[in-house]
Amino acid sequence: MKSYTQSHKTLKAQLFSPILKNRQQSKNSLSPVPLKSLKSVKRSQSIPRNSLGTLSMKEKNLSQILPQPKKLNSLDTWKLANGINLRTKVFIVQGSYPELKKSLLDKGWIENKDPTSSNFDLLWVRTGKFPNNLMDSQVINHFPNNVEISAKWNLCENLRKLKPLFGIDPNTFFPRCFRIFGKEVNDLEDHFKVIKAASVLKQFISNNTGCYEKVATAIVVCRRWLNCSNSVSLRAGSVPFITGSEWKIISSTSLLDIQVEFKKHFAGRSVALPNEIKSKSIQVLEDIEKHDPQFHMNGMKDIWIVKPGRKSRGRDIALFDNLEAIKKYTQNPQKWIVQKYIENPMLIDRKKFDIRQWVLVTNTDPLVVWIYNSCYLRFTVENYDISNIDNLFMHLTNNSISKNSKKFKVSNIEGCMWHVREFKDYLISNFSEDIWSTKLFPQIKNIVHWSLRSVGSLGRKNSFEVLGYDFMIDTNFNVWLIEVNSSPAMDYSTPVTTELVKEVLHDIVKVILGPEPETGGFQRLETSLQKISKK
Repeated sequence: MKSYTQSHKTLKAQLFSPILKNRQQSKNSLSPVPLKSLKSVKRSQSIPRNSLGTLSMKEKNLSQILPQPKKLNSLDTWKLANGINLRTKVFIVQGSYPELKKSLLDKGWIENKDPTSSNFDLLWVRTGKFPNNLMDSQVINHFPNNVEISAKWNLCENLRKLKPLFGIDPNTFFPRCFRIFGKEVNDLEDHFKVIKAASVLKQFISNNTGCYEKVATAIVVCRRWLNCSNSVSLRAGSVPFITGSEWKIISSTSLLDIQVEFKKHFAGRSVALPNEIKSKSIQVLEDIEKHDPQFHMNGMKDIWIVKPGRKSRGRDIALFDNLEAIKKYTQNPQKWIVQKYIENPMLIDRKKFDIRQWVLVTNTDPLVVWIYNSCYLRFTVENYDISNIDNLFMHLTNNSISKNSKKFKVSNIEGCMWHVREFKDYLISNFSEDIWSTKLFPQIKNIVHWSLRSVGSLGRKNSFEVLGYDFMIDTNFNVWLIEVNSSPAMDYSTPVTTELVKEVLHDIVKVILGPEPETGGFQRLETSLQKISKK
């Protein structure tokens, strides 16, 4: 027994004394130990062998009894070389995220200040570009396939999967969106024209404007739309949904041209009589309202917003109410998307706004989603005017756009932002109801859930993603998804973001480093959510 104990102690000393010696160095010191010393650590980790290089029977028995040393990977080797306990976690944060760093340091983590190093347990980067040669144990703040949710081009395509897979109509929460690509250009043209026809009827009923020939043609086109079961592609094969003659009548501003084309196109065909044109227009509009969840959002101007499919911060965005102008603007090879503009936005103090909502995804197979209980509103600098589509300061809420306006610093809304608590107070004060809790936030949670379900697995287990969802609210308190941003801005650009960004970065650390019951302002999103309907 005595000889075994002595052998045991001797072997433990051979195995672990170099490691214990290195660990006596300061944990936070990143000065490397000599390479010779590191090599001796590696040699000492093997069980002693006899002269033939094989284990003796006694040594075999010892190797079965004693715990085997952990096989070192490149990160372990780096930690030992820098005098860091193997159990201590190391992080790299690229960019300026002081609160994130502070939270990790407070939890006993050590920062590797080399942003290009591959030695880390956790990597936080701004760019969505995924690094190569990650070990399975290393955690990063992006999924390999995050563009499936964060790129406008991909999101437009993926949301269409909801209806065949889950029976969820994306038109109930995502304004119609088309990519300038292949047959989708034809789909865009057809929808632009049919919504224009509906706007002719709306203007006729609302303002009593529009000649008989144009209104009668719009009734014919809209009835055809009501009989179409496909919400994405209206045409059968290559035949346009609206004929050239019909479009000339609907889009022309010349009364003479309209009348000549109408007489030629409808010669010998039955159309609505002049004395029944109003009642038929009303009936068709009522049917469209039941048929199309975007009926009110479409408005009467047929305005569409054009965005580069993989750019952010409002770059190259433009508004159009003319189909030929859209085609001309999107001729260059960028991945353009064209989306229906929300023409009935809710306004506060005559200004448009959107809502930036943080979402944390910690797994996509199965889906695990956390939504933050605080968010903020971003307002346009200038008052909303739908008749002026060239002034983007009236229409875009991006801080990167607004700050370039001469009116930004004198806006009556400080920093053009509100904390959600101010919005809640506004709603209760003006509508005598907590509309945020009863109507708006439940819709937001539903949309987040279904949008992530549409993209499926984003790949890799030891990844997480912080997403910035942008929503708009219309005059009927319907919530619309605008876009989803990977690596959303975490700048202290205004008093509102200074407060919220600090909170959310601390709380992200609480969730990803769990398990712990305290998750700060994040709540886990339920997976059994309802279909979305619009009023």
